This record gives sequence, C-alpha cells and structure tokens, in this order.
Amino acid sequence: MATAAQPWRGSDSEGLPHEISVEYASVLAAFAATVERNPAATAIHYFDGALSFRDLDERSDALAVALQERGFSRGDRLALYLQNNPAFVVGLIAAWKAGGIAVAVNPMNLERELAHVLGDSGARVLLCLDELYERVARSVVERDGSTVATVITCSPRDDQTRGDARVFPPEVTSALSGRGALTHERCDLSALVAGFPGRRPTPEPLAASDTAMLVYTSGTTGMPKGSMSSHGNMA
Repeated sequence: MATAAQPWRGSDSEGLPHEISVEYASVLAAFAATVERNPAATAIHYFDGALSFRDLDERSDALAVALQERGFSRGDRLALYLQNNPAFVVGLIAAWKAGGIAVAVNPMNLERELAHVLGDSGARVLLCLDELYERVARSVVERDGSTVATVITCSPRDDQTRGDARVFPPEVTSALSGRGALTHERCDLSALVAGFPGRRPTPEPLAASDTAMLVYTSGTTGMPKGSMSSHGNMA
C-alpha cells in the first residue's frame, strides 16, 4: 500500500514483497560464491578471447597480493583509467580483496579532469592503459602533491588475438622505458600478476556499509563529484 513517505508502493505488482533480503553482504562475497559454484564458467568475453571465473579469481588474487606488498590497505583507493577490457574487472576485484575502494575514471578524461579525480579520491594506485599513461596520466601523476605512488599499465590487446587495427591504437613502444626519472613506481599488469602465482591476499572482511566504488559525475555543470556506492547497494 502506498504511503505519503513511499508513494511508489502503489505501483508495485501484486504479491511482490516491498523489501528484499540481500544474500551477500558484499559484491566480493557474491563473486566468491560464483567462483566456488562454477569456476570454469566464462565470466568475460573479450573479442575472440574469454576469461573464466577461475581466471578472474587467480589474477585478482595475485594483483591484490602485489598491492598489499606495496602498502595498499583497507580504505585505500585504486583508480581504474581503462576502456571496457578485462583489466577493469581484475582491478576492481583486486581492490576489494585488498580491502580497498575502486575509483572508476572515464577514459575520455584528459589532464584537467584526471588530475581532479585522482586528487579528490586520494588514489594511491592507478591502473590504466599504456596509451593513456603516455598521453595523459604520466604528466598528472608526476606533479607535486600527487597521491599516486604506483602506476600499473596494460594493453587493450591483452587477452585477445584479433588485434583489429580499426579498434586498437598502435602499440606503445615506449612502455616502461620512460623519459627520465619517475616520481612513482610503474609496472606492467601482466608481469605483476605473473610474479605472484597461486598467492592469496590477506583477507579484509567487507561489510554491506563499506564503500565499494567511487563513481564520478561527468562534470557538465561543475567539477566532477564522486558518488559513494556501498557493497550492500551493489550486491
């Protein structure tokens, strides 16, 4: 029945409950249940490539271990400056496994917007495409006052073999070679994950009220503002 406080209830279908019981307290718990139930099932199709839930679990475990060994801890932010590719999901889950918060960054953002989002969120780690690092992010994270201590780069060509030149930008040949001294650590995602095979991160229990992601507005009428999405909300 609709009330003055909840007028939308008058539109509810007959017989459906007004409240729901969330099975999992966090998105990470829901992911772990899926891995346990059907690890070989395909989780991501990416062009002609595919990753199973087991693949995601193992890669995110390795990345979470690498993050924790670099001092990343509960409540720290990992910014994801990527297109729609598997690295986004790996980074997202790894951030949660390490007890942190993921920051979704629009890949269309240029220096001004990126600097604001990284500074406002206080991101300690940035996971981004190599081309975006060279073209935009490097100059941002090298500025005085940047909170980013580690940059992890990856290629959009990873995890697929089609390599369609109409879709993917040219390979960044300067990857990791640098243009002088860096003010931050830079490493390659594939190499970083390969360095911790079979390792599992120190568990960080997550509650429904814990923040899972910071998602920023487009900044059409002002500077982008971060929206806090909790694990309970996402689950």
